Amino acid sequence: PLPGLSTPFGILIGLIGVAVTVNKNPWLPQKIKNLCIPLSVLEQIVSRSGVVLKRVEKIMKPRWNKMVVSRWGQRMHGIMILLAAGLLALPSPPGGNVMPACSVIGFCLAILEEDGAMSLLGFLFFLGSVAFFGGILLALLEGFKHLMN
Repeated sequence: PLPGLSTPFGILIGLIGVAVTVNKNPWLPQKIKNLCIPLSVLEQIVSRSGVVLKRVEKIMKPRWNKMVVSRWGQRMHGIMILLAAGLLALPSPPGGNVMPACSVIGFCLAILEEDGAMSLLGFLFFLGSVAFFGGILLALLEGFKHLMN
């Protein structure tokens, strides 16, 4: 939750969503493609995320995969990743980017594991994100309305 990071990451994730939508590999600069991560860093990532990954792995399995692997499903997921990334890029109060980020993670895991249930979870997080940002917008409009009176 570092201020200012959600906008550039949201934009980058949105570009990945576009690539998924048009069924292309996302373009990356050669410098990033050739990036080498030290083994010690990878070991730390694996050891710290191992508990969470084991729990996620237990519930993930290929199911309802037609909604994920079909051409229509891939496009739908790409568009949803793009929309969730757009919400992620918006300025928000602390913690406000958790639901859009969980939505993106849900859609990505659904694609990787061909898991339609995870896709539905991604949609639920996306709907929660829309409700959250919609509430903020309504509050801002209401405050603006009171200022004008």
